[in-house]
Amino acid sequence: MIKFVPQGKNIALHGEIKLQMPNRRRNRRIKMPPSMEGFKPFGIPMRELQSVDLLYEEFEALRLADYEDLTQEEAAQKMNISRPTFTRLYDKALKSIAKAFIEGKAIIIQGGTFTTDDYWYRCEECHETMVTEKPVTTCKNCDSDNIVQLDDKPTGDKAKSKTP
Repeated sequence: MIKFVPQGKNIALHGEIKLQMPNRRRNRRIKMPPSMEGFKPFGIPMRELQSVDLLYEEFEALRLADYEDLTQEEAAQKMNISRPTFTRLYDKALKSIAKAFIEGKAIIIQGGTFTTDDYWYRCEECHETMVTEKPVTTCKNCDSDNIVQLDDKPTGDKAKSKTP
């Protein structure tokens, strides 16, 4: 017989298999999207490159720890995750970047499990990244209606959603 028990609970079960249930997955809170879609090695056309994905929450972990100079505990609180989860995100981000540097791959920043208070858009015409409190249908920079929504908030407008 198999029994599921909450993680962290030590229950003696005689003659039974004990499987621990994972903790619930929290959405990682992200303040702002990156201003670019990624990076590539200098001098090599993108069509000739393989790429490494960097999730939005991994980018945020790097931003908080290395750019904002927060401790891992402070950064974890800002992202609404545990400190061990923050450490795993941060380590995965460093490994992805190291792999891209060593193997000469592009870094594409996209996807993940996150939440944000604002709406995020990127204009496909002028490549402007927009962070707004309310949904928009046109670019604030060039007035194009060719914008892609980067977050997963429902908008009810015609902005396309960018899903990896």
